[in-house]
Amino acid sequence: MRHTYLFKEGSWEAKGTYYDQLNREYPVNGESTITHEEKLWINQSSIRLLGIDSSELVNRYQVVPFSGDVTEWSSFDPSMGLLYGRYIVVRDTIISNFRSEDGVYSGTECMIKLYEHKYQVRGFIFKGNSKVSSWSLTLTAKFDRGNWNDESERP
Repeated sequence: MRHTYLFKEGSWEAKGTYYDQLNREYPVNGESTITHEEKLWINQSSIRLLGIDSSELVNRYQVVPFSGDVTEWSSFDPSMGLLYGRYIVVRDTIISNFRSEDGVYSGTECMIKLYEHKYQVRGFIFKGNSKVSSWSLTLTAKFDRGNWNDESERP
């Protein structure tokens, strides 16, 4: 199965729900823009938490281009510090596992491909053994899908 998220340049819209450590729900929206450089893919993303003083989480992920089904990424988060992670592709899902440089924070995110232009995302972050947050999002491509070749996966 060929993936489009991360593997094709472009912008994606994110909508869904953020759950804090007490499992309170907050609607979220945001976007992710993927660009490919020669030796590095950049995922510039931002998520706005609506109802929490309009907080915004911004990250710039530096992804080593895939050479097979596994690769590595890094990012700096103001509250967690330097993060190191890995992506692995398993059929219709891109799974990310990550940890902060100091080992205090860890988490997982799964991006399940529904169609070439739509993914369901589920993830969580822990601080030690305690939940920090979790989320449930839908990613929808914001760019012209007419140039994509895989017509069989259109809804």
